[in-house]
Amino acid sequence: LTAWGTGDAKSRIVGSGRLQVFLDGVLCVGGADADTCTYKEVGTSGKSSTTIQFHQDIATDYEILARVQ
Repeated sequence: LTAWGTGDAKSRIVGSGRLQVFLDGVLCVGGADADTCTYKEVGTSGKSSTTIQFHQDIATDYEILARVQ
């Protein structure tokens, strides 16, 4: 997955803080700052979405797990 590409995640409310994303078992930090975060949520805050966007290239052999708490 190339940087700024999008991926599907479980449906959740954008900005609710309930989404967890793991790359190869490592918990990632979500947010808009590409220097400190791995991904950001895509959509309107307070509305349902299934899309996330990664800030860096993700190797094709990495396992991506998205979990809604």
